[in-house]
Parts: sequence; structure tokens; C-alpha cells
Amino acid sequence: MREISLYLPCFNSEATLRPCLEAVFAQTLLASEVLVVDDGSTDATAAIAQKFGATVLSHGVNRGLGAGRNTAVRAATYPWVASLDSDCVANPEWLQTLARRLEADPSLAGVGGRLDEGNRTRLADAWRTKHMRQHWGGGEIRNPPFLFGNNTLFRKDAILEVGGYNEKLRTNFEDVAISEALSAAGHALLYEPEALVVHLRRDTLRSILRANWRWRFFGYRNDIALRGLARGLWNERARELAGFLRDDARDLDLAGATLSCVAAGYAVARDVGYLAGHYGERRIHDPGTAAPGGGA
Repeated sequence: MREISLYLPCFNSEATLRPCLEAVFAQTLLASEVLVVDDGSTDATAAIAQKFGATVLSHGVNRGLGAGRNTAVRAATYPWVASLDSDCVANPEWLQTLARRLEADPSLAGVGGRLDEGNRTRLADAWRTKHMRQHWGGGEIRNPPFLFGNNTLFRKDAILEVGGYNEKLRTNFEDVAISEALSAAGHALLYEPEALVVHLRRDTLRSILRANWRWRFFGYRNDIALRGLARGLWNERARELAGFLRDDARDLDLAGATLSCVAAGYAVARDVGYLAGHYGERRIHDPGTAAPGGGA
């Protein structure tokens, strides 16, 4: 198998970085280099990474997830570049599984694995597990809608060919955008659920409302205008709420249904507030164009 660079994008990740790195250095296939992108952290992220022997790439200020991924890809020594979110713990054969699939099919630009939630007891975590799934199920899928960014392996030259990650995408959607760019350029992608990671995230009611809004923010795909907002409300908010409530009703989950309604109301309010402050701006993600700030 090819030599692999593996990176972790981090922002104030000290709470989960140790178990994440312990799993990285216990893989059956070890990465040839491990990079930690410290994106303006104010905690012990960099110190923890250095104790494990990882190479720390520091941003003086927080620049966001798209920029962090570009920093890592450009710095990567090797032609295959794996990424793992810093709040995920990978199964021992995770990297070997991804690499085996990428090696077997030269038409693939990237392979992504499955994320399972490790915390499901509290309401916010149970709601995230049901309504914010970061996987495509238990079966292999060639050319899924996109590869979730929490755990992937890409060919570096394919990422650079499409201009890298969109640096306007600071917290979400950069994985969707890069997947769409690669597909538009004629590359294939693969979802491989046997490559498994466990998510260590814990949410509060406040944090899950913010996270859900960022996931489905109308301005990712629609212009920041009344027509764009209307499209977002119909295409995203109304349909997502109907889907949430259907699943909650199936599970007889009254608390979950209540949170689903609160989440939908919060998201609409945030959408309207964003429109008021940014009226007339273009959508943040424009499919088919080079990623802003993402060149080689």
C-alpha cells in the first residue's frame, strides 16, 4: 500500500484529542506522518499533539474547517491523504480498510467510512444520533451523495485538481462541496461502512440547535435574498421537520418531537437573521466553480 499522510483538523480539541490520537497510533496500518492542524486553539491542543509526536501546523487565528483542510493537504508529504475528526476514535483497521479500497480501484478519488455515535443517553445526543446521522447505512455505496468529512482517505492530486476546499465554509458543508467538485470532475467516490469510527461528541440543547442550523443553513446553496430564503425554507426546513416528526412518531418519542419543533423554529429564526445581516450576498457554495482560497 502507498504511504499515507493523516491529519486531524482541531480547534480547542483537548477534551477528545488524546483518545483520538491513541487510536491513530494503534492502527494496523500506521500513517507515514500524522499532522495536527491547530486552527487558533486557546487550549492544550498543540501540547497534546506534540506529546504524541504529531507534526503541528498552526494557524495564528481561527480560520475555519475549509482552510484547515487546505493547510493539511498542501503540507502532506505523501500522495494519499487521510483525515479524521479530532472527536472521533477509529477502529484499529480503519485506515487499512480505506487504503485497501482506494488501492484496488484507480478510478476512486476518495473513500469514506462510517461514523457511529458513542454518546446517546441524553436528549440532545439521542436527537443527534437519530436526526444528524453521519453515515449512509450498513452497505457499501459507490458514488454516494457525498463523503462525510469526519473520516476519509483521498488522493492528494485529485483534491488539488479541483482547487481544494472552499475556505468560506468554516464549520460545515466543506465535505459536501469537495465531494460535488470531485464528482463534477469525473472522479468516483466510495462509502465503505467497514471503516468505522466512534464519535465522542456530547451536546447540550443549546449546542445541538446551533449545530443543526449550521448543517442546513440556507445560504450554502441559495443566494442570500428573499427568493433564496424561501427556497431554503421549503427545500430544507419544511421537509426536514416533516422527516424529523415522522421518525419521532415512529419511535413514540415525544421529547424528541418537541426538540425537533424547537430546532426547526430556531433554524428559521437564524436563517431570517442571517438574511437581514447579509442581504444581497451570493450563496456560499457555487457548484461547478473553483473553491475560493483552495488552490495548490
